Amino acid sequence: MTKYIASLFCLCIIIACSSKDNKASLVGKWHTAEWYIKNDNSPIPQKMTFEFDSTGRYIVDYGSEKEEGAYRLQYNT
Repeated sequence: MTKYIASLFCLCIIIACSSKDNKASLVGKWHTAEWYIKNDNSPIPQKMTFEFDSTGRYIVDYGSEKEEGAYRLQYNT
């Protein structure tokens, strides 16, 4: 469930980038301020950190475990 929510959060971050030259604005370390379970809107107390690098790799730190993978930005033209 946590990985599903994290993936959804990553997707939201990626979609929020609107400019083709905006990849640099995603690069860096991002900390969650608050997040919720989608179906019942319950808050999740666990904090997470997302880190995106300029080569298309990401790391998500859930506190108790980490996830690594690749990302790409897709733009509507």
